Parts: sequence; structure tokens; C-alpha cells
Amino acid sequence: MTDPSEPRWDLLPHSAEEFFCLADDYDLRDLKRSYNRLIRRFKPEKFPDEFQRIRAAYESLSDARRYGMPTRPASPPPSPSRPPRPEDAFESDAAVEGDAPAEAEQTWPAAPAAHAGAKQQESTREPPEQRIASMAADALYAELLTTDSKTAEEYIALAFLSDVVAQRASPDVEDASFVGWLLAGLAAHPGDWGLTELLREYLHGELPSAEIEQLLLRAVNVLPTERFQYVTERAWDRLLREATFEQFRDCLARCGARLGRAVDTAQLVFYVHILKLAMWKADDEFLEDMRATVEDHYNLLDGWVEGEFELVDSLLDYRKQREEFVSLGPCCRRIDRAIRDWCTLPETEGDRSVVDCQYFISMRGQRFLDELPEADDDLSFVLIPWDQIVADVLDRLGEPSPPEESALVEPAREFMIRCMRRRNRTHRYRRGLVQALIAFAMLAVAIITSGAYVVRMFWKLLAQGQYLGAFFDALLAGATLIGGFVVFLVVFLLSMRATAVRYEMVRRELMKLIRVAPVPVRQLAAVIEEREDEEFGDGSTIDDTEVIAEGLRSDGALELFSLAQICLHVADAAPIAEAELVEHGG
Repeated sequence: MTDPSEPRWDLLPHSAEEFFCLADDYDLRDLKRSYNRLIRRFKPEKFPDEFQRIRAAYESLSDARRYGMPTRPASPPPSPSRPPRPEDAFESDAAVEGDAPAEAEQTWPAAPAAHAGAKQQESTREPPEQRIASMAADALYAELLTTDSKTAEEYIALAFLSDVVAQRASPDVEDASFVGWLLAGLAAHPGDWGLTELLREYLHGELPSAEIEQLLLRAVNVLPTERFQYVTERAWDRLLREATFEQFRDCLARCGARLGRAVDTAQLVFYVHILKLAMWKADDEFLEDMRATVEDHYNLLDGWVEGEFELVDSLLDYRKQREEFVSLGPCCRRIDRAIRDWCTLPETEGDRSVVDCQYFISMRGQRFLDELPEADDDLSFVLIPWDQIVADVLDRLGEPSPPEESALVEPAREFMIRCMRRRNRTHRYRRGLVQALIAFAMLAVAIITSGAYVVRMFWKLLAQGQYLGAFFDALLAGATLIGGFVVFLVVFLLSMRATAVRYEMVRRELMKLIRVAPVPVRQLAAVIEEREDEEFGDGSTIDDTEVIAEGLRSDGALELFSLAQICLHVADAAPIAEAELVEHGG
């Protein structure tokens, strides 16, 4: 299905799948592609409201798909015919949920239960959304307090009414706040989807870490085991960011003891998600235990989870070497900070940090190579996760338009011609030519000397009959010829090395070429390699392209630089503060 020219905003939040133009059998990759297409158009800095609505719908569908939970049906339930309810009751609800769109405020709070397909309660009592039409909010709240065997809808009504009426004690609930009624409702109706979704939205909000810890310990006692991580994942994220790691680990252990279940897919999805945040605060033992659990049950992972875990696995490997990498210089520190921000900050902030890092690398230019002077240094531990992170950011910023092969040919050819002419003017090159001449001269001397020994051998053998002397002359002829060839090869190879283009000589020129042709280094290496034996000038030919191509393929620093150029051509990044460049030696 193709995207319409203008998104159907009226489909949110109830028909998010249709809003994203998803087929019935869509997976997370389909959802992400559709989401990325939309936010390229509705960027957060230009369309903040639209972006928030798209992001909220995406998170809702993504979380449900990741944990195998049902999503909302295609159409919302009809609103009951009734007079308008007190506006302040529902304004307080919107404040709790934070990102609820305006359209959602037009329905009674019990609607989420109907959206999620919760069972209709068998009751002779009139539903609370109809009773509010004929009685005041405080009167309805007082009546619901005394009702026995409350339905799920009545618990939802109590939760919303508790925000706007004087809270009163109830014999069957310890906490008469909004979340207290939700927890009490789940204790009575653990399978109700409306209560589950409302609790999930509440835990998604801005809550103090101390309150989050208590809510998690309460929620684990009332939520069905298979829904616990789905409902509480965002609360764990916030607890991990704001509390100490010891608090997080203790709360996780206590909840895990309460769940007391064997490892299943939902738990593995949760572990993969948490590892990305926890690796920046947790100790090695915790991370290795969680990593080992996922690896031991790798066969249970879906395809998309495998991809996520591979990224997390590469980040854990990077973590082991990051201290040495960070010590190399300001660009390395900036890459490290961008990786951490991408893992721990909200999506837009993490993306911005990655783009700023790319701009910083580009501005540092040649000084970046001073931080990583050895072209053959193994930087795979940072390149593997960084390449995936940049690709993820580019998916949201916009797809880079790959240049045509023909557009790269001329810059690569001009680059190689400059390399050839520069090489031909060096003392090293001229010295290499002299060495080559000496090598051929030494080979000629060896051949002539060996020939003389052969002539003398035949003279002694045929004319004088000196068999022993002829034998020694034969040995001398062979030794002279072999020795001459060995010396020739050694001196000639040294001369070839002296006259060949050295990768170190052209490394900084390659950085300039990458600015002109912002393409992956492997693509650029292939184009350079194809220029071998092309003629230029007065009959000269391009050679040694393989040396440059191989050096380029193994140069981690230039691969990082090329990623920066590709990203900036897509992101259209604004310059970072000049003071920051000065601070880092710019």
C-alpha cells in the first residue's frame, strides 16, 4: 500500500496500523520503514506536534509487536449518547498521559478497555459513562466506592474521578489515587486490557525514580506474568537512568523472584532492550550474566531481535576497549559520547548527538588522522556498532542518494594522476630507479662471470683433461649465477618498493577525495582500482592502484571519516559551537 499525499491524522490513535499503511501481516521492519518515511517529512524541529503523534503511535505498535501483544482494533468504539462530562476530569487525565491527542479526549475514559477487546462485564448496573450524565462527579465517585464486585469499567472511572474529587478511603483499596485504582482494578480483573493499557501509559509518564521503584514492586503482584515487561519496560528505562544501578538491580531481582518463571521470549526481548542502557552503568558481572542468558536461548529469538542483539553484542565488545579508544583524542571522545547518547537518550536527542559528532569529525579534518595515525590499526570494535548506529540515524534523516559510478571516475582518476606525478618528483622514487639500474647491472655481471667460468670449465675438461678443476669451475659458475639472481631480486624488490606509491603518502589526499566523493570507502577503493594502467600525460600510466585500494579498505580512520561525510550530506547539519572546537583543540 502506498502512502497518501497527506497522512490520515484522524486515524490516530485508534487505527495506527492503517495510519502507517501497514498490511495485516506486517512486522517490525515494515513498521519502522513506514515510520521513518513519515518522520523524514515531519521532522521534530519543524513539526513538533505531528512528530509527537507519529512517535506515540509508533511506540505503541512497536512495543506491542516486540512483546507479542495485541494492538487496538481498526475502529474506535462508539461514544455513548450523553451530555458533556466535567472538562476538568479529563484535563487531569491528559496531564497524566502526557501525549494523548485531542481526538482521544472526546471519549469516556472507559474506552481503552473496549479498544483492547476486554470482555464486557456481566452486570445489571448501569455503566459509569452513562451514570455521569445524570449525577455529579463526586456523587458518582462516592457511589462507586461502596459498590461491591466492581467491574473493570468502574475501576477505570474511579481512577479518573479520583483526580478531580476529594479522595476518600475505601475498604478494598489502600491507595485511592489514579494509579492505586488501576492496580486495584488489575488485582480484581488481571486480564482486563483497558486497565493494562492505562497502567502502561501511566508508567510511561514522568515519574520520580523512588515512586517508580514502588510501583514496579506493586505492579508485579497484579499483572499477568506474560504482560509484566510489556507494561513496565519504559518505567525500567527511567529507573535505570535516574536511580543508582544498585537500586535498579535490587528492584529487578525482587520482581524476577516474584515472577519466578522460566526464560521466555518476552524476557529475552526485555533483556536485549535493557542491555543497551545498562552497559553504561552496570558492572561486568551483571552484563555478562544477562548476555549469557540471551545467548543460551538464542534459538527463541525472532529475526528482528537477533539483529538487535547483534548490535548490543558489538556494543558490549566496544565497551571493553572504550577507555583506550577515548584516550586517543577529541574525535574519539566525541564518537564515544555519541554512541552513549544514542543508547540512552530519547531518539531525537540521540540522533542529534550522532549528527553533531559527524560534523565535529568533518571539521577536525586532517587532525582526525593525527589521533589515528596508523592506517592499519584494527578499529573494528568501534566501526561495527558505529556503522549500524549511523545507518539507523540515516534511516530517519533520509536515504543518501548514491552517486553514479561515472561521477566517481573523474575525481578518482585525477587523484591517481596527482599521486603518480608527486611520486615521480620524490628523492625516494629517483633513488629507487637508481637501485633498479644497479640490480640489472649486478645481474649482468653475474651472468658474464658465470659464463666465463663455464668457458674455462670446458677448456680444462676438453683441452687439459682436468676433471676436478672443471668440476670446481662448474660449481663456481652455478654459485655466481644463483647468487647474482638472488642479489638482483633483493635489490630490484627494494627499488620497486622505493618507486611504488606508499599508502601513507596519499592518506591525507584521500581524505580530500572523500570530501568531494562522499561514498563508502569500499566503493571508492573499487573505483580507484579500476584506474590501473590508464594512460595520462606523455604516455605515462597509472599504477599501484591496488596498494591504495587495499590500504583504503583497511583504514578504519578514513572509514569513520567517510561515514561522517555521508551523514552530513543527508542531515544538512548546522555547525556546532565554535567554542566547542576550540575546547577540543580545533
